[in-house]
Amino acid sequence: ESLQAVGERIDGTLQGFHLSADEARQCIAYMDSLGVGVVELPAYPANRYGQALNRDLIARAQAAGLALEFAAHARCVEADVRAADEAGFRRVHLYIGTSKIKQATARKSIAQIAELAFQSIAHARELGFTCVRISTEDAFRTTLDDYEAFYTHLAAALAAGGLAVDGIGIPDTVGLSTLRDLGDRILERSVLDLMS
Repeated sequence: ESLQAVGERIDGTLQGFHLSADEARQCIAYMDSLGVGVVELPAYPANRYGQALNRDLIARAQAAGLALEFAAHARCVEADVRAADEAGFRRVHLYIGTSKIKQATARKSIAQIAELAFQSIAHARELGFTCVRISTEDAFRTTLDDYEAFYTHLAAALAAGGLAVDGIGIPDTVGLSTLRDLGDRILERSVLDLMS
């Protein structure tokens, strides 16, 4: 389950809806009662309110003996990974853009983007994160060729560094994929095989 949104504001409120600290705590307790295993929270270092709330939610859940775990939703940026660690997360869900739009705005090639992802994964492992997931934030705006190239470069870097990820995410951030598109991302280009 995710208690994060792309439109998070600097004061910690989420675009489109707002959860007070008390409502967020109630949501966590309710999700635990449903058997939800992992709750994702945003880890943006510029958002001091959000970071303080993350620390509070994690501490209260541990004190209450809740079974669920928390994962930081973090960009492949050193400051985000460090902020997640400082807030007390032990799981991190990293994301990075790979579409032609993201390549142009970042002024980076797919190989360079894969290297940034690798550096963030390595940093997370150095900090002792027990679970690291990587996602391409705009998977369905990314061509299959670029998607395959990203994971091929990343898999090679991980193998050379003796590292691994615990999972990959394939988010449809713009709501345009079909089941066939998802199948293409998983099966045709053997992304799961590349990462194993």
